[in-house]
Amino acid sequence: MVKYLTILCVLVTTQFSQAQTTDLAIVIPNIYKVTGQIEVSLYDGPDHFLSKGHQFKSVICKVDQSSEKCIVEDIPVGEYAVALYFDENYDGELNLNFWGIPREAYGFSKNVKPIVKAPSYDECKIDVKNQKEIVIELIY
Repeated sequence: MVKYLTILCVLVTTQFSQAQTTDLAIVIPNIYKVTGQIEVSLYDGPDHFLSKGHQFKSVICKVDQSSEKCIVEDIPVGEYAVALYFDENYDGELNLNFWGIPREAYGFSKNVKPIVKAPSYDECKIDVKNQKEIVIELIY
């Protein structure tokens, strides 16, 4: 009996000590130009939100059709904010005009549409445990 209880305790402890991970699918339904790539960035806190090089995880998806699904794999369950942009010319940057307004399409989780300034992490954050797929419409 003691042997079975020991095995049960080890199994339960092992199960809880492993972080739960999941995949997050991001659907982009409104791609007007079927060329280029979409860079999706996942941020895990407000400190470096929208700072290039400080994202928690990022993926690049080639655009082959007017609606794409990008998958961010193997992320720990938790809260994240998603930012993406449509890199039409494959230069790896969100191109801006003279005033700093994006020339290429972009989008955020919860489909936040910034008016005067970039959105905050809190405005865009989602719970990845409850949402396995989100839709982000590009802002042109």
